[in-house]
Amino acid sequence: MIDLFLVRDKRTARDVKSIPSASLDSDHRLVICKLSVLRPKKMQRATRNRIKVEKLKEQDTIDGFQMLAAEGLQTVALTDVHQTWSELKTKINDIAENTLGSSQTGVTKKKLTIWWNEEVKNAVRDKNKTYRQWMKRRSEATRNIYVAARNKAEQIKRIAKQEVWIQLAEDLGNAFSNDKKFIYSLAKSYKKDTKLNISTIKDQHGKLLTDSHKVRERWGEYFSQLLNV
Repeated sequence: MIDLFLVRDKRTARDVKSIPSASLDSDHRLVICKLSVLRPKKMQRATRNRIKVEKLKEQDTIDGFQMLAAEGLQTVALTDVHQTWSELKTKINDIAENTLGSSQTGVTKKKLTIWWNEEVKNAVRDKNKTYRQWMKRRSEATRNIYVAARNKAEQIKRIAKQEVWIQLAEDLGNAFSNDKKFIYSLAKSYKKDTKLNISTIKDQHGKLLTDSHKVRERWGEYFSQLLNV
């Protein structure tokens, strides 16, 4: 038997068996292995609530927040300084959270595509559904249905992208005179993470090299010697 399972720890393999009748080739057999593997632990990240202060740009929201804050401050009792400040802080935070809403920071979020909406979602769902039907039946009729759904989804996606870019251009035009923070936040959202990847290598004498320039020179020397032997 030449079909095997290789494991580092034999304690993880609970049972191994081969089934000769499941294969059409006499040199190979179907090998089944039952493994006992521990589930990886999910890392818990520290999070905190953040009040959405950006909603204070709207005048209606500002008026509502000021009215509720004025009413809430009247109920704070003026006693000890520290106790009064604690009650005042708690009252303002509660009013801001109820009026403006809050979100969690420190949570890894997937970057959403700005042109993705319900219409695009439904069109892509229909396209995938018709594709699975075509793969299942393999008929000319199901293929034509899939092609029509695919073309419709591409058209809807193209229109959604165009509308988003037009709206984005208008927002950028207004931001130059009103809100400079929007420009920096937009540029930050499109910036990719550029982490410096420093690789290491040993030279001819076994010394570890960490400088990127010396590492490249060492790789050049290595391949020069390798290809000119």
